[in-house]
Order: sequence, then structure tokens, then C-alpha cells
Amino acid sequence: MLLQCYLYPPSILPQLRTNLQSSLFLPTRCRTSHAPLLRSITVKASISTVMDADAQVALLKKGIAELYDESSGIWEALWGDHMHHGFYDPDVKVSGSLSDHRAAQIRMIEERRLSDFRGPKKWPKNVVDVGCGIGGSSRYLAKKFGAHCQGISLSPFQVQRANSLAAAEGLADKASFQVADALDQPFPDGQFDLVWSMESGEHMPDKRKFVSELARVAAPGA
Repeated sequence: MLLQCYLYPPSILPQLRTNLQSSLFLPTRCRTSHAPLLRSITVKASISTVMDADAQVALLKKGIAELYDESSGIWEALWGDHMHHGFYDPDVKVSGSLSDHRAAQIRMIEERRLSDFRGPKKWPKNVVDVGCGIGGSSRYLAKKFGAHCQGISLSPFQVQRANSLAAAEGLADKASFQVADALDQPFPDGQFDLVWSMESGEHMPDKRKFVSELARVAAPGA
């Protein structure tokens, strides 16, 4: 059996009604130069009907890592530091420009109940960013709260880029990144007082295990 999967990062899906394969959700000026490359980033795997579940999951993770290794440079060029959707104020007219989208991405981060951390005494001190992309959320949270942030991704390219950007912004002592599996996180129980995961859960083959790991590494009361 041949399984052909088209995997598109959520940051290029601003409108679910758009035809996926025809537009690729790219701005018109980008389609000519980037669309052929994106179409070539296809995860193909010959999966035996007798392949066990562990082997299928391993194959899926390999495909996801390779996809983001090959494509993250494009997403960064288009969307900047943050590989996720934005939050748009329904009462504010937007032009649809990249600057509007990037402002909306920051608003999306702020909408994740960060207002609960009022005052330095309540600020998170240790943050894990699960499915960190190129580390945009981690760097933002490190700057906002002075927290120590650790990000994980399946993609070696993303991890290398995230560490480079953290160093370039003077945040190497606050934000670090490593290749790791969200379903088997390399952290002890109860390590983080803020567990952060922005639009990475859709990639997880075992949602129950994913949530269980998020809860496991969260500090009591987090």
C-alpha cells in the first residue's frame, strides 16, 4: 500500500475554505517561485499492511521531521518567527498584509491567558515549548517574563535555527532548544510552571499520550 501524505504547517492555513492543492495558501507573488518546491515536499511511504503500530509512528515522525527540515526556511520568510495562526480582532479592519498577520500572531500568544501572570511574583520561571518551531514563542516568553524556556521539535533544522536566533537576540541563557519527541519528553516530572504548545497537537498520532506528557512535566498547580 502506498501512503502519500500532504502535510502543511498550520501557519499556511489562514482560510480552511481555500483549495489546498491549487493555492497552497501562499501570497500570489510567492506561488511561482515556491509552489513547485512545496509540491515536492511530500511524505511518501510504502507501508505494509502488516507493519506494526510502532513502526508506523516512527515513519510518521520521520516524515514530519523531514518536511519541516526542508520547508521551515520558507515559512520563516513568509510568516516570520511564529509558525502559527494569528488572532484577529473582529472589530478591526485588516489589510491582509504580512505585518497584519505577524501582529495577529503576537496577539494570539497574548490571548493564551498570559494575563493570569500578573506581577513578577506570578511570572513563570520555567517554560517548555512543545513543538517549538524556530522558537518564536519561547523567545517572546523569555523576553516578557525573564523565564528560562526549553523548546523541543522533531526537526533538527528548526532546533538549529531556534538556537541561532536565541543567540543572535542575546537569549542563549534564557532559551534553548533540542530535538525531542513530544510523546516522550526528556524532562522530569513537574519541571515547568508554564507548559506551552501552539498548534502542534495535530501532528501527534496519540493525542491521549500527548496530553499526558504535557500534564506530567507541568509543576503542581501550573
